[in-house]
Amino acid sequence: MVVKCSYCKSAGQVWCKGWRYNKSGKKQTWWCNGCKRRFTLDDGFWKMKNKPEIITEACSSYKRGMSLKNVKDHLREYRETTISRPTILNWVKKYSKLLNISTSKLTPKIKGPLHNDEFFVHVKKN
Repeated sequence: MVVKCSYCKSAGQVWCKGWRYNKSGKKQTWWCNGCKRRFTLDDGFWKMKNKPEIITEACSSYKRGMSLKNVKDHLREYRETTISRPTILNWVKKYSKLLNISTSKLTPKIKGPLHNDEFFVHVKKN
């Protein structure tokens, strides 16, 4: 994997420079000798204060039909975090857009016959 600087986009002058700790956990920091700056790679959860596991659990719970209040109560009870309903809604909006972009590029690879229960397709009256 080639690491590129977030600021000057150079790849040959970058090396590991320790760790950064916050509520979301431990992340590798990098040093660019070209622009003399320290940076952290964007893993999709850049500038998020909560752990990625909590964010994904909140989004999946909401997408499965739970209300924002129920998602908030679930996270408070099982993950022992206090997250507001607007924050959960912002996560859902942000990561739903990203999922739609990434899944629209996927095409299913189906081999053999496809079986469905009680499914009819009418093509040109046949």
